[in-house]
Amino acid sequence: MDYAFYNGKIAPYDEITLPLSDRSIFFADGVYECLIGKDGALYQWDEHIERLKRGIAFARLDFSDFSAL
Repeated sequence: MDYAFYNGKIAPYDEITLPLSDRSIFFADGVYECLIGKDGALYQWDEHIERLKRGIAFARLDFSDFSAL
């Protein structure tokens, strides 16, 4: 089964919904990163997070609190 994470929630992929007001829908100013996990471990976590941070900086999005990552 595939899972997705959106807005602080992890759920089966087919159950995740995005509000129509989500800026990524209208303006495409979102940054995302996909991870592969197996047996409770995420594949290349550090590389994904660094790429995510670079994408956020490149898009000039305000995400000053990286403490959650």
